[in-house]
Amino acid sequence: MTTLSRKNTYRNQSPHIQKSRWLWIGAVLLLVFAAVLIYLYVQIPADAGDRQSLVTTLFFFSGLFLVIYLASFMPGIGSWMQRARDENKELSRPNGFVVFFWVVASFLHLGLLFRTPSPEGIVIYLYQAAMFFTVGGFLFGLVHYFQFYSQLKFWHKQNQWAREMENRHRGNRILQECLQCEQLIRRTMLEDVEVAQMMRWNGLDEQVQRKMNEIVLYFKSDRFSPEDIEKMTAIYDWLKNVVLIIEQHPYFRKMKPENQKSV
Repeated sequence: MTTLSRKNTYRNQSPHIQKSRWLWIGAVLLLVFAAVLIYLYVQIPADAGDRQSLVTTLFFFSGLFLVIYLASFMPGIGSWMQRARDENKELSRPNGFVVFFWVVASFLHLGLLFRTPSPEGIVIYLYQAAMFFTVGGFLFGLVHYFQFYSQLKFWHKQNQWAREMENRHRGNRILQECLQCEQLIRRTMLEDVEVAQMMRWNGLDEQVQRKMNEIVLYFKSDRFSPEDIEKMTAIYDWLKNVVLIIEQHPYFRKMKPENQKSV
């Protein structure tokens, strides 16, 4: 499976992409509900010191969350996460809507922090607006985090499945090549006494049997780990070297043309 096909599968079949619209709609509804609660029930402290403590705390967390949010989407060069970002650039960079909420909240808190006016008249709406943008930035940021890391999890599963399919194809191919090598070795030993004696004197016939006993175990499996592929490849290389040794024997040239195919 090629990178392009994995990319298309990722984009077209991801359930998280299909549900992203409902996530944002739910977030907007929650924000509207939070705005109503702030307007009806949140009381701004009358004491100047309490107001300053409240605004200072909200300003600190607004700036902190903004920095964390922006830093979370910095590219990780050389990591598998960066490859996932490359395949889904829409979610892999900061959302401008979220950044807007955090920036507006930070500036409102900063302005109120320098002045800390009494919560009277229109000023109370500044405090409520600052809280509204803080809640909105936090809520939309959580939605974007959830959406992005759900996409990463889905991409990781897709990529893992693609690797398993590739290992299965490669493993089956190695098994067939090992069988071809073993058949060529056995057939040559049966048809040529000199080759058979050479194999027995060097103990290669017993080694071939042991190697094939190890290979037989993999015929019962439909999944191959990287360690399995490495071990199977080592066995195949060993069998191929034995075939090369046999091909150097003078009597090998007397065999039928179909037996002289290179492995």
